Amino acid sequence: MGAKKKRGSPRVFPPSPFRETALVRFAASSPVRRLLAYLGRLLCDFAAQVPIEDLGESFERAGVRATAADLRASQDFLAELARRPKVFKLPPADRDLCAWVVERTREVAVIAVRIERRLGPAPAPAVVEGEEPGAPPR
Repeated sequence: MGAKKKRGSPRVFPPSPFRETALVRFAASSPVRRLLAYLGRLLCDFAAQVPIEDLGESFERAGVRATAADLRASQDFLAELARRPKVFKLPPADRDLCAWVVERTREVAVIAVRIERRLGPAPAPAVVEGEEPGAPPR
Protein backbone atom coordinates (compact mmCIF):
# COMPACT_ATOMS: atom_id res chain seq x y z
CA MET A 1 0.00 0.00 0.00
CA GLY A 2 1.20 3.45 -0.83
CA ALA A 3 1.50 6.28 1.62
CA LYS A 4 -1.65 8.27 2.18
CA LYS A 5 -1.63 11.84 0.94
CA LYS A 6 -1.86 14.29 3.80
CA ARG A 7 -4.55 16.93 3.60
CA GLY A 8 -4.01 20.60 4.19
CA SER A 9 -1.71 23.18 2.75
CA PRO A 10 1.75 22.04 1.68
CA ARG A 11 4.67 23.20 3.80
CA VAL A 12 6.89 25.78 2.19
CA PHE A 13 10.57 24.90 2.20
CA PRO A 14 12.68 26.65 3.01
CA PRO A 15 10.36 28.43 5.41
CA SER A 16 10.11 32.19 5.30
CA PRO A 17 12.55 33.95 7.65
CA PHE A 18 9.60 36.04 8.79
CA ARG A 19 6.61 34.26 10.27
CA GLU A 20 3.19 35.87 10.19
CA THR A 21 2.11 34.29 13.45
CA ALA A 22 -0.60 35.80 15.59
CA LEU A 23 -1.77 34.42 18.90
CA VAL A 24 -5.36 35.21 18.05
CA ARG A 25 -7.27 34.30 14.90
CA PHE A 26 -8.70 37.15 12.88
CA ALA A 27 -11.48 36.55 10.37
CA ALA A 28 -10.31 36.39 6.76
CA SER A 29 -12.23 39.60 6.01
CA SER A 30 -10.77 41.48 8.99
CA PRO A 31 -8.87 44.66 8.10
CA VAL A 32 -6.54 43.87 11.03
CA ARG A 33 -5.58 40.58 9.39
CA ARG A 34 -4.92 42.28 6.06
CA LEU A 35 -2.84 44.98 7.78
CA LEU A 36 -0.73 42.42 9.66
CA ALA A 37 -0.14 40.42 6.46
CA TYR A 38 0.88 43.63 4.65
CA LEU A 39 3.32 44.61 7.41
CA GLY A 40 4.72 41.09 7.39
CA ARG A 41 5.39 41.27 3.65
CA LEU A 42 7.06 44.68 4.06
CA LEU A 43 9.34 43.42 6.84
CA CYS A 44 10.21 40.29 4.87
CA ASP A 45 11.07 42.37 1.79
CA PHE A 46 13.22 44.70 3.93
CA ALA A 47 15.01 41.80 5.66
CA ALA A 48 15.89 40.26 2.30
CA GLN A 49 17.81 43.45 1.40
CA VAL A 50 19.95 43.56 4.55
CA PRO A 51 23.57 42.68 3.71
CA ILE A 52 24.56 39.31 5.15
CA GLU A 53 27.57 40.99 6.81
CA ASP A 54 25.13 42.91 9.03
CA LEU A 55 23.81 39.76 10.65
CA GLY A 56 25.15 39.05 14.12
CA GLU A 57 24.77 35.28 13.73
CA SER A 58 24.22 32.59 11.12
CA PHE A 59 20.79 32.05 9.60
CA GLU A 60 20.69 28.65 11.27
CA ARG A 61 21.45 30.03 14.72
CA ALA A 62 19.01 32.89 14.18
CA GLY A 63 16.29 30.44 13.20
CA VAL A 64 16.85 28.28 16.27
CA ARG A 65 16.98 31.36 18.52
CA ALA A 66 13.77 32.70 16.97
CA THR A 67 12.10 29.33 17.49
CA ALA A 68 13.03 29.41 21.18
CA ALA A 69 11.63 32.94 21.44
CA ASP A 70 8.41 31.80 19.74
CA LEU A 71 8.14 28.92 22.21
CA ARG A 72 8.57 31.33 25.12
CA ALA A 73 5.83 33.58 23.71
CA SER A 74 3.59 30.53 23.27
CA GLN A 75 4.41 29.40 26.80
CA ASP A 76 3.37 32.79 28.19
CA PHE A 77 0.18 32.81 26.14
CA LEU A 78 -0.72 29.27 27.25
CA ALA A 79 0.01 30.17 30.87
CA GLU A 80 -2.39 33.10 30.59
CA LEU A 81 -5.06 30.80 29.19
CA ALA A 82 -4.44 28.30 31.99
CA ARG A 83 -5.20 31.05 34.56
CA ARG A 84 -8.53 31.98 32.96
CA PRO A 85 -10.76 29.66 35.06
CA LYS A 86 -9.54 31.41 38.23
CA VAL A 87 -10.61 34.80 36.86
CA PHE A 88 -13.57 34.14 34.57
CA LYS A 89 -16.66 31.98 34.73
CA LEU A 90 -16.14 29.61 31.81
CA PRO A 91 -18.26 26.86 30.29
CA PRO A 92 -17.18 23.32 31.33
CA ALA A 93 -15.58 22.57 27.94
CA ASP A 94 -13.39 25.69 28.17
CA ARG A 95 -12.48 24.89 31.81
CA ASP A 96 -11.36 21.42 30.70
CA LEU A 97 -9.38 22.89 27.85
CA CYS A 98 -7.63 25.30 30.24
CA ALA A 99 -6.79 22.41 32.58
CA TRP A 100 -5.29 20.50 29.65
CA VAL A 101 -3.28 23.60 28.65
CA VAL A 102 -1.47 23.58 32.02
CA GLU A 103 0.46 20.45 31.03
CA ARG A 104 1.12 21.70 27.51
CA THR A 105 2.57 24.90 29.00
CA ARG A 106 5.10 22.83 30.94
CA GLU A 107 5.99 20.78 27.85
CA VAL A 108 6.58 23.93 25.79
CA ALA A 109 8.79 25.36 28.56
CA VAL A 110 10.92 22.20 28.65
CA ILE A 111 11.53 22.36 24.89
CA ALA A 112 12.39 26.08 25.08
CA VAL A 113 14.90 25.46 27.88
CA ARG A 114 16.56 22.66 25.91
CA ILE A 115 16.93 24.88 22.86
CA GLU A 116 18.27 27.81 24.92
CA ARG A 117 20.83 25.55 26.63
CA ARG A 118 21.95 24.17 23.30
CA LEU A 119 22.40 27.67 21.88
CA GLY A 120 24.38 28.86 24.87
CA PRO A 121 25.17 32.55 25.29
CA ALA A 122 24.78 34.84 22.31
CA PRO A 123 27.96 35.33 20.30
CA ALA A 124 29.88 38.50 21.13
CA PRO A 125 29.48 41.19 18.49
CA ALA A 126 32.52 41.66 16.30
CA VAL A 127 34.52 44.79 17.06
CA VAL A 128 35.92 46.67 14.09
CA GLU A 129 39.51 47.73 14.59
CA GLY A 130 39.69 51.31 15.86
CA GLU A 131 36.09 51.36 17.15
CA GLU A 132 35.06 51.13 20.75
CA PRO A 133 32.52 48.40 21.67
CA GLY A 134 29.02 49.87 21.86
CA ALA A 135 29.96 52.97 19.88
CA PRO A 136 27.46 54.03 17.21
CA PRO A 137 28.47 53.16 13.64
CA ARG A 138 30.19 55.84 11.63
